[in-house]
Amino acid sequence: MRHFARFLLLTLPVLASAQSESAARRPWVEPGDCWTYRAFNVFGEGTEVHALCINFINEGTILATSTRKSDGKEIDSTWTRDWHAVSSYTGFIYRLRAGFFQFPLNIGQTFSTKFDVLRPRSDVVLSRVEISSEVSGWEEIEVPAGKFRALKIVSRLVSRRTDGKGESVRTVTFWYQPEVRRWVKFVSEGTNLQTIAEELIDFKLK
Repeated sequence: MRHFARFLLLTLPVLASAQSESAARRPWVEPGDCWTYRAFNVFGEGTEVHALCINFINEGTILATSTRKSDGKEIDSTWTRDWHAVSSYTGFIYRLRAGFFQFPLNIGQTFSTKFDVLRPRSDVVLSRVEISSEVSGWEEIEVPAGKFRALKIVSRLVSRRTDGKGESVRTVTFWYQPEVRRWVKFVSEGTNLQTIAEELIDFKLK
C-alpha cells in the first residue's frame, strides 16, 4: 500500500499535466486585459498593429476597444464570453455571432455554426456563412510575443453572398493559448482570396 501511495504521488504531476492539455476551458478575462496584434489585411490592405483592451464584461458580453498604432483610431467591438464576434473591429456586425470556439475545447472535437454578416447600422445581410470546425491538437508555435504551446482549431468557412454573386471558401486556423486567454495567431486563406492573419506581439492580463 505504501509503494502504491508513493507511485500515485509521483504520477500525479504527470496526470495533472496531461489533463491540463486535454482540454481548454472557457477563458476568464477582466477589464484592463489587453492583447496587441500585428494584423495582415484585417483593417484593409496591408499591415497594421492594434491593441485590443477590455472595457466592460458581464456574464454574457465583452466590450472592447482596439486602438490602431498607425493613427491612434479607436474601434469598439463586442464579443461573447466565448470570443464569438458580435460586432468586430473589422467593421462588420455578425448575427447571431461568428463563432470559431466551443468551450471547453477538446482534441478531436468537431462543431459547426451559422451566422449572417451585416454592415453597421444596416439590416441588409451581405452574406450567409457556415463554419465547420475541428480541434486538431496541441502545436508549438512562435509569434513576436514568444513561443507557445497552443491548441490548433481548423475551420472550413463557406460564405454565400445574398445578392447571388457567388460564394467563397476559406480555411481559417486559430492557435488558441489558454494562459494567454485568446489566440496567439490566426490565418484565413482560400484559393484566389486575400490572406487575412493576426499574430500576437504582446499581452497584459490582470
